[in-house]
Amino acid sequence: MSNQIEHFDSFIGQSTKIFGRMEIHASIRIDGKVQGDLETPPHTSITIAIGKSGDVSGDIKANRVLIAGTVHGNIYAAEHVELAKTAHVRGDISFKSIRVEHGANVEGHLIKKSTK
Repeated sequence: MSNQIEHFDSFIGQSTKIFGRMEIHASIRIDGKVQGDLETPPHTSITIAIGKSGDVSGDIKANRVLIAGTVHGNIYAAEHVELAKTAHVRGDISFKSIRVEHGANVEGHLIKKSTK
């Protein structure tokens, strides 16, 4: 996905299922299932990545959001969103910048934030 090297402090494996809202305080990669919202504190540089086998049913709020799996919910990125060719998003995406690979599927609105 990203040309940048990402560092993830936490990892949720594909055999893990989590039910409930998660407050994220360090970058995380999710390859399992999450039913609930994922939220980072405002004005942080935290990245939330959803791997190919990742499946999130809930809203995602973070500085950067990288999606290669499935999200059923809205995405609110303070800065950047990346959608890999395997991404499937059913919900609106709010961002300052976005990168979408050919093949990514979005069922919702793309909302570019003002850079003023």
